[in-house]
Amino acid sequence: MFEALARYSAEIEVCVRAGTAEGDARWIEIARKHHRLIRNAVEEARRLALGGRARRAGETRIGSNLPSSALKSPVMRGGLERAT
Repeated sequence: MFEALARYSAEIEVCVRAGTAEGDARWIEIARKHHRLIRNAVEEARRLALGGRARRAGETRIGSNLPSSALKSPVMRGGLERAT
């Protein structure tokens, strides 16, 4: 997400330093090009952040899609104890 914002900022800086006039087509192109890239990056970051959270009481950080039998294995129990 921050990389997308940095690229957007860099292109804005180029136009500002060049004295690009308000209403110039380059401003419109920058906005058009970067709007979708930034939005996609924000949505991906949000998806990843939500994916790491437990959805219901009693769930672990490793997710709710694991069957309860998987949590009984010594390997999984050890991982869960270290994660908490």
